[in-house]
Amino acid sequence: RSQPVESQIRVGDQLATIRYSQIDMGQPENIFDGDIYTLMRGLEANPFIIELEFPEPRPISQISADLANMDFTLSAQLFSSPDLAPIVYETTQRGVPGDPHVDLVIDHGPELVSKLRLEILSLNSGDRPHIHVRELNLSP
Repeated sequence: RSQPVESQIRVGDQLATIRYSQIDMGQPENIFDGDIYTLMRGLEANPFIIELEFPEPRPISQISADLANMDFTLSAQLFSSPDLAPIVYETTQRGVPGDPHVDLVIDHGPELVSKLRLEILSLNSGDRPHIHVRELNLSP
């Protein structure tokens, strides 16, 4: 159960490689379909990990995420090249009513991203939560 799953997914105009924690509901395509009522639900992973590798590096100025009701830390590691250290952005949200929406503004680079690793850590579900990811948007 701790082994990541790998497949291909369309993100914008690119076919990207996606690696993610095991899921028990939904499909990776659901988080990029523009519909917050479809989702991908993690199977007991905390943090729940989503990693995207782009065949052509792309600009990302903001990462928007719609999740299910929980207290959480969202960490984004942006790599300009797989062999360089990432630039990290992070936010912690507590006591948000309903299903939280979070925007991470990417204002300190990198200019182009070849790999993005997201970690969603549930702060109040122990080590076996079912983290719901409803939608992700990577703004250029």
